[in-house]
Amino acid sequence: MAARASQRLFETVLIVKGLMVLAELFCGLALWLIPSPRAVELTARFSLHDPAARRGADPFAAWLAPMLDLPNFWAVYVLAAAAIKLVLIWGIARYWHWAWRAAFPVFGLFAAWQVWCWTATGAPVLLAATAFDLVFLALLWRQMR
Repeated sequence: MAARASQRLFETVLIVKGLMVLAELFCGLALWLIPSPRAVELTARFSLHDPAARRGADPFAAWLAPMLDLPNFWAVYVLAAAAIKLVLIWGIARYWHWAWRAAFPVFGLFAAWQVWCWTATGAPVLLAATAFDLVFLALLWRQMR
């Protein structure tokens, strides 16, 4: 009975994660196809707030800052991140073992990125997304065992 409940919880979380990734993919497409300074500003605010202000204290921000001025940077970033996540979610749903193993470093790095961005923005949505990713990874680990 407990194993069945755990399986259903995992499947539910996997579906929710897939829906979140699809929403991210559509947002990336919208950024690419309908360029809007306000949309780019909002994306940047939730992803990374003013990396130029962190250049002195953070070498990663210093490396990243020049790229943020490239045309369509945020669209490409959001689309690429969503595509990677979508392939992994699809692979996990299809029980492809490589996807299960790849999910840990990939989603772990995205979680680390979200925490790093949270230190700059203080946006609670980043902490919520990170917490959900960690729950997802914990359930994935449990399913693998």
